Amino acid sequence: MLKVTGVTSAAIGHKLFNLVLEYDNVEIMVNRREHGNGINKVLTDNILNFCKDNDVGVIITSDHGSHNKTTITEIMEKTGLPVIVTDHHLYTDEEAPLDANAFINPQRYEDTVLKDMTGTGVLYFVLLHAKLVNGELNEKIANITYYLLTYVGLTLISDCMDLKNYINRKIVIKMLMDLNSKSIQHDAFWQMIIKENSNTYIIDETTLGYNVIPLLNSPGRVADARLSYEVMMSDSYDIAVMLFNDIREINKGRKDLQTKAVVSNKKEEYTDGVIKVMMVEDSDGVQGIIANNIMYDDNYKIVIVFTKQRRHDGYVYVGSGRSQEEGLNLGDVVTTISEKSDLVIQHGGHAKAIGIKMKPDLEGFFKLLKEEVSKQKVVEKKITYVEDYLFSTKKLLLTMFDVINGGPYGIGYEKPVFCSDFYIESFRIYKRSNILLSFKVKFSKDAVSTMGVFYSIKRSELAEIEEYLKTTKFIRMTYSFNVNSFRNKNKILLQPSKLIFK
Repeated sequence: MLKVTGVTSAAIGHKLFNLVLEYDNVEIMVNRREHGNGINKVLTDNILNFCKDNDVGVIITSDHGSHNKTTITEIMEKTGLPVIVTDHHLYTDEEAPLDANAFINPQRYEDTVLKDMTGTGVLYFVLLHAKLVNGELNEKIANITYYLLTYVGLTLISDCMDLKNYINRKIVIKMLMDLNSKSIQHDAFWQMIIKENSNTYIIDETTLGYNVIPLLNSPGRVADARLSYEVMMSDSYDIAVMLFNDIREINKGRKDLQTKAVVSNKKEEYTDGVIKVMMVEDSDGVQGIIANNIMYDDNYKIVIVFTKQRRHDGYVYVGSGRSQEEGLNLGDVVTTISEKSDLVIQHGGHAKAIGIKMKPDLEGFFKLLKEEVSKQKVVEKKITYVEDYLFSTKKLLLTMFDVINGGPYGIGYEKPVFCSDFYIESFRIYKRSNILLSFKVKFSKDAVSTMGVFYSIKRSELAEIEEYLKTTKFIRMTYSFNVNSFRNKNKILLQPSKLIFK
């Protein structure tokens, strides 16, 4: 049995079990957020009832479980089954299921590149590892596993994960290459996505972020998340299109709900111009969208939007928050508040996004939030150097420009400076202050082209750089991208920032 909180986790988990691990007896349970996040009481009861009526061997979670020690312990005790938790959310030792048969969360380990991986990605690599340790990874399985990375890439964009992270960035680039080369049309879902967006010059992260991901998220917010799972799992292109059209109608309802919630008079809010917290009635399911829109439209650093939920003992506030303050970990801030006050009932999330449940005291929470944020030492912005093989096709070069300028490195992050090695063909010095460098770029397996850039130098550096260029063929260069329009055509400009001689 696979318990998931996101539809991509459900799809990739099921496909991995079927196609890679070759199991055909997998039951998927998609968490319905109307009953709460994580492994809530309703989901726990569903699991227990299913295990009572069916022969279950192991229970695996994906993208949730880090805050569900109580319910996971209950499941283990009442079923006697092994439970494996795979997640990526921030956690505390008090709430974490440390007694589970395995608790796999990259947040548990220091100095790991996987800290910024999605829950879907964690599950993907855990199941791949299972195949590797058993020595069963043949060429066929490797090809299937590689193609399934496209679903991880979709989740990375959907979850606004940090694409400065080397692995995340590689996965997203791989997904975009597969979509634009149409090499994954054997998958009905991706075939539909390609055809649905055939009017765009390229399918980039902006296309997916506006035309695909909001639709896939809508059923989980206002209807049944399993519908999005079904469209990803469909073996038929026609059925996938039919299901996607149903999702469009649901998405219209989500937009209507969001609009009504924003203009509603049934709200309470506190702000200091930098932080904003709101309680908006009838906004259940769209709090995160509202918070994100307000933050960027009105340039707040932190926005948290709550709605009321009735319980047997009264009301609680359930909210979703977003942050764009560089160096500020919103999850750590709320964790500190929860340690100092009994106001916070439950919380979890990432550095830039959190979910929170608390007692109905919005003003009290705002004061605590403002106090803790003021204590945070904001890290000075640093240049991110990206080292990878950037050039593979001419089309990808244009794709990469759109991707970089579109902000794939996480919303609010600075653009990276790239770093690559080049083979220098020739150089020419102009007016003792500019060097024209001509170098070879590999655009495909069999095609190599020549590119040229101007690099400005100080007169004091000229002699040293000229001597280096006379004696070396390989050079490392840091650079960024820009674009110039000429006669209605976009031209990519590679702008060097530093020469590094090897």
